[in-house]
Amino acid sequence: MGQITLGYVPTETLQPVTLVKNVGSVELDIPTLTAIEDLVGETVTGRVGVLEAFEKLNFIIDHGRSPLTLRLMGAFLMAMGFAWLLGADLAAALVAAATAVLTEFLSTGASRIMLPPFYARVLSSVLAVGAASLALALTPLTQPGVVITASIVTQLVGSASVSAVQDLLTGWLLTACGRLIEAALLTTGLVVGTMGGLTLAEKAGRSLELTAVQPALDLSQTSVAAVLIAAGYAVSCQAGPRSIILFSLLGALGHLVYTVSDRSGVSGMSSTAAAATVLGILTVLLARPMNWPASGALDIAVIPLVPGMAFYQALAGFVNHDANAAAHLFEGLATSIAIGAGAVLGQFVSSRVLWQARRAQVNHLAKRDGTSIAEAEFEAQGLTTPDFRRPFHRQA
Repeated sequence: MGQITLGYVPTETLQPVTLVKNVGSVELDIPTLTAIEDLVGETVTGRVGVLEAFEKLNFIIDHGRSPLTLRLMGAFLMAMGFAWLLGADLAAALVAAATAVLTEFLSTGASRIMLPPFYARVLSSVLAVGAASLALALTPLTQPGVVITASIVTQLVGSASVSAVQDLLTGWLLTACGRLIEAALLTTGLVVGTMGGLTLAEKAGRSLELTAVQPALDLSQTSVAAVLIAAGYAVSCQAGPRSIILFSLLGALGHLVYTVSDRSGVSGMSSTAAAATVLGILTVLLARPMNWPASGALDIAVIPLVPGMAFYQALAGFVNHDANAAAHLFEGLATSIAIGAGAVLGQFVSSRVLWQARRAQVNHLAKRDGTSIAEAEFEAQGLTTPDFRRPFHRQA
C-alpha cells in the first residue's frame, strides 16, 4: 500500500492543509510514475495549487493502469526468459510462456473483482500446475517443474523487494516492514498454491516430479534471456520503444556484470550486489535524459537478477521433502536483499554526485551572471534524483 501526501501552508497564521491519496498496491507503470513526478514538480514550484494537484492526481491514478494486451505480452516474454535461464528447452519455454499469459489473465480478473492478492497468487499457482499437467499429458514435455516455476516467478517481480530494502536502509522502518510482510505473504501464496496444485494433480493420477535442473548455458544465451526478461517487464510497464531497448541493454549489462564477477571467484551474493550497484548508478544518471522515474527504471533493470533458480530449488525441495529446501529459500531471500542493497548503494552514489553537481552549477551561474534560482525550483528540477534524507531530518 502506498500514499501520496500533499501539504500546503497558506500563511503562517492559518492552519496547514493536508490531503492524502491512497494509491494502493498497483503495478509498476512508467507513464503514471512520470506523470506523478511532473505533477509534484508543478506543485512544489507553485504552478499548480494543492487542490488542483489533488484532482489531477486522481485523474492520473484512475487512468494509469497498463492495458491488458501489454501485460500479457510482457508476461510471455518474461516467462520465456526465466525458463531459458532455468535450462528449459524450446517446448518447455513456450509452455511456460503460455501459462504465464493465463496466470496474468487470471490475476487481472481477480483484481477486477477485488480478490485479495494472496488468494490471487494461490489461484495462479494452481493454474500453473494444471497447465503443466495438461501439457505433460498432451505433449512430450520433460520439464514440468521448470514450466511451473518460470510461469509463476513472473508474479514475484515488482518493486516490493527493492523498495523495502531502500526504505529499510534509509530509515523508513514502518513502510519497509509493511512491504516486506506483503512480499512474504504473496510469496507464501505462490508456494501454498503450487503445493496444493501438485497434491490435486497427484490425486488425479498425474504425478509431477520437480527434479533439480542443471542449465548449461553460455554467456550469450543467458544474456539473451536477460534481454527477454527486462524487455518483457518494460513492455508490461508501458515503457516506450526507446526505453524498452535501453532497459533490455541494462538488463543484459547487469547479468553480464554478475556472470563475469561470479566466474572470477567472487561469491554469488557479492556478484549480485555488484551488478545491482552498477544498475543503480546508471538508472539515476539516465533518469532525466530519458524522462523516466529512477526507482521505477531500476525495478525493471534488476529483474533478470531475480533468484529464479533458488526459488525453483526451494519449491522442489518442499515438494520432495528435501532438508535443504529452507536453505534454498533463504538463499533466494538473501539474494533479494543483495539486489536491494546494491541498488540503493548505486542510487546513493550517483544521486549524491548529481545533487552536488547541480548545486555547484547553480552557484556558478549565480556568481557569473548574478542569476539565482528559488529553492523550490531547485528541488523540483531534481525530483528524478533519489533523496536519501532520513524521515523528518532537516539538513543544515
